[in-house]
Amino acid sequence: MSARALVQRFLSVTVMRVGIAMLNFGLFWVMSHRLGVSALGGFAWAMNLFFLLQALPLLGLQPHLTRSVAAQPGEAGGMARAALWFGLMPGVALAAAVVGYALWAGEPRWQVALSWLALALVPTVWTLAAEAVLVGRELLRAVVGVNLAESAWRVLAAIWLVAGDADLDAFMACFCAGRWLAAVAYALHPVLRGAWRPARWAAVLALITHTPTFLAITLVTALATRLDLLVLPSLVGVGAAGVYAAAARVNDAALLASTMMLVVVFPVLSRWFVHDRARFLTLMARTLRWALVLGVPAALIGMALAPWVVSWLYPPDLQGAAPVLQVLLLAAWWMTLDQLLSTAMLAAQAQRADLRCMLVGLGALVPLLVGLSLWQGAPGAAAALVLALALRVLARLAWAQRALPVDGLLALAGRCLVAAAAALGVFAWAQAPHGVLIALLLGTLAYAAALPLVGGWTRWHAEDCRAAGQWWRARRQGGAA
Repeated sequence: MSARALVQRFLSVTVMRVGIAMLNFGLFWVMSHRLGVSALGGFAWAMNLFFLLQALPLLGLQPHLTRSVAAQPGEAGGMARAALWFGLMPGVALAAAVVGYALWAGEPRWQVALSWLALALVPTVWTLAAEAVLVGRELLRAVVGVNLAESAWRVLAAIWLVAGDADLDAFMACFCAGRWLAAVAYALHPVLRGAWRPARWAAVLALITHTPTFLAITLVTALATRLDLLVLPSLVGVGAAGVYAAAARVNDAALLASTMMLVVVFPVLSRWFVHDRARFLTLMARTLRWALVLGVPAALIGMALAPWVVSWLYPPDLQGAAPVLQVLLLAAWWMTLDQLLSTAMLAAQAQRADLRCMLVGLGALVPLLVGLSLWQGAPGAAAALVLALALRVLARLAWAQRALPVDGLLALAGRCLVAAAAALGVFAWAQAPHGVLIALLLGTLAYAAALPLVGGWTRWHAEDCRAAGQWWRARRQGGAA
């Protein structure tokens, strides 16, 4: 792939991710000004339940589909048909289970809303299959257009909810309609036409052989990323859960850049691992070493901006989200590393190792979430998420050091953690008496001083800087000539 094509696809995903993030945040912002803190916590719970369940109808096979289509583009239509027929039964069963829970075990006020949510899971079977195939074919514009249109539909429904006297049940009905319209839009794409025809049973059965590992990865990933918002109402109350959800929504924006790039890079890495292993290893080594070093300064900048962002975006009863957001922004650093390593593991067909690392993080998250949230409320829940994510990333780094191999990753991570602790300690000490700007300056200086002292600045970083300087000087001289 040429650099120009890679940039064009990155821009397509950038438009999609930034647009969807803005629209989703607009939805949450409208709800935060329409609903009280407790009702907002309930709304966040319902939406996170959907996002927890939406990956399950295909039993986690989306990465396998994307990887297979990237390797064999001519089989895209057949794989889409096989995925659709494979996922229909789990999708319908899951929807029926949610309706059963809503009618017989859930709270009466949520029965209608959860029933609409369940009905939205049925077309999600097709949207999952279609998006996995289109990403594998690197046809990102269709995915961009459908996702942006569906997100805009949700925001318009929320504005209608605010303008009139419509309730949450009406919003969930509109949400369900948006899911069905997105499925129809994908069915009209030229690559995917005819996907409703019966699939070859051999292709469907072939998917079953890959199900156990990918399903386990999907379940563990969904729990690791959604467990906090699902259990916090029971642990600390829906009011504190609403404050946490407000901070988490802003934190999601911090993950845009890494998520966007990885959507583009995953098919490329899958090809490089098979056809150009040396190039794959060089890219991974350089990216991981720089991500470990540069994450802390970026997190400190975000922590300094957090109080201003929260005060600007939210009403007074949600201002408690600022300290929660400051803690969660540390998770953005670790999540960037986690996404990069997970993408490398899937490209290298090491999904079992990916599952083991996810289990490490989930096993740590449950006790940390219960203990720290009961002790410190919403900020404690944020700290639990950060600590569990750090342990997961360390497990992934151990795999990368052993399997790729990339030397010295765990040692480098430990040194960066020591320097990060010094920087964060100085930031926390200086924030209250001196304000966030002075705290940012002192924390950054502390990190810059501690990093070389503990050995976090390595010869690889120095060599990369030297090579970049030589390239820049050569380019300037060539331009002058």
